[in-house]
Amino acid sequence: MQTLSSVTIDTSILAIPDSDSTEEDTHQYVEKLIDCGGLLNESWVQVYMSDNSIASFIALGHFPQWEKLRHLFRVHRVVEYDVNTVTKHVNDLMKRALSFEESFRITDVLQENFETTPDISTLTRHDDLQADLKRCITLIAHLCKYCSLSCGRHSFFVSKAPCRKIFVRTEIQVLDHKREEIPDLSDESQTFEGDVEICDNFEEFITCLDESAILKGATDDAALKLAVQVKLFKYAKENGESVDWDRICVPVIGSTFRESCQTICNAQKGSLPEKILQSVIATVYKLKLDDVHVLRIGSGGGDPPKTRGSDIAQRRKIDHFYRLHYWAMVGGAIELASVNVHDDNNIPK
Repeated sequence: MQTLSSVTIDTSILAIPDSDSTEEDTHQYVEKLIDCGGLLNESWVQVYMSDNSIASFIALGHFPQWEKLRHLFRVHRVVEYDVNTVTKHVNDLMKRALSFEESFRITDVLQENFETTPDISTLTRHDDLQADLKRCITLIAHLCKYCSLSCGRHSFFVSKAPCRKIFVRTEIQVLDHKREEIPDLSDESQTFEGDVEICDNFEEFITCLDESAILKGATDDAALKLAVQVKLFKYAKENGESVDWDRICVPVIGSTFRESCQTICNAQKGSLPEKILQSVIATVYKLKLDDVHVLRIGSGGGDPPKTRGSDIAQRRKIDHFYRLHYWAMVGGAIELASVNVHDDNNIPK
């Protein structure tokens, strides 16, 4: 499956909480490591970490961690987690995440008058790692503003996210990179403004994704299924539902559904991908039933419906011009068949 999204892990997430931390701090530390480690196993997301930040992390005495973590678990009487398992998550992230600097060909920045909204001091408990945090945020903001990264959006995974987006304003003296898309600096410092999507757990990472862009950029049905899954996840969360990412019931993707979606979306541009996904939500949740009609073999209202064995062909209004065609199957399952112009009653079998 293609890589549809990407995330940079802030190195301070790996740093063990201070000795005066609470039991809750310790549990949150482990849970974030587990979330980050889980991202390594998702085929559709690429995980990055900064080599420069990892070097600082080690030089400042935050690694190795086994003895410190064992002491912390003993102090707080933590028995739910095993020290060896937790340290393996740290080692896996340091070894398996791709190099941010090497992959994106942007390595360092010399800046002053750095400010963010909100203040990034809330993003980490470790003051000695603040300089690397500022550097990473500035570099990611440049990449997000000027470069094409991943269609699903690039996020920055931090220890504590007070909001979904950090706004950056800083004076740039030197920017060390090898990217043609980023404008060259003049001889004098320049003011840079940009923003970075941030998250601090797996669920928030999902909410940062751009499902419409994923739908448009999908090169296989698994990628299109991801776009639908993200939309279903966001809808459930917005409506106060308890939802498990791995257990979301995604409709069956018909053999020509992706092609029909992308053909029409590429021709029309605009907001059509979002409208298609909204119509899928309405179909799954049985909303706006006045927009749903049986697809019949003829033009008469009394003509029998088109069928595929025991499956019945249905059409749902997307907007004034387009319709979603799908198969309603026995037991309530749905197969998304095609996106059609309003006067096209064909449905792939």
